Amino acid sequence: MFGMPLAIEISQLLWCIVLDSHYRMADIDDVLLNALGIFIGYVIYRYLPDNIRKFFEFK
Repeated sequence: MFGMPLAIEISQLLWCIVLDSHYRMADIDDVLLNALGIFIGYVIYRYLPDNIRKFFEFK
């Protein structure tokens, strides 16, 4: 759950280093809040009724 937000923040940090830009800073709050969002989304998906869940599944 922390892997994807961490990878995004690291890629943003590397992108800023490559471009020598200080526009975007990596922040631990972003990682934690993104992981929380992933967790909340998973919980909502997990406990949806089967009929609604099947509508959103990839075929």
